[in-house]
Amino acid sequence: VAFCIHNIAYQGRFAFADFSLLNLPEEFKSSFDFIDGYDKPVKGRKINWMKAGILESDKLLTV
Repeated sequence: VAFCIHNIAYQGRFAFADFSLLNLPEEFKSSFDFIDGYDKPVKGRKINWMKAGILESDKLLTV
């Protein structure tokens, strides 16, 4: 599976509590788990589609 990043600004960040709405196995939870780089995270833990795509893909492409 190849994952292509066109614009890193659009990462698909959502509240971590919404993970169950994705209907994905629990084993993928850590791939989506994301805390932003601020000293005090903005609105706590999140899921991040881009992080999961990078971790779970076989190849990474950028444009």
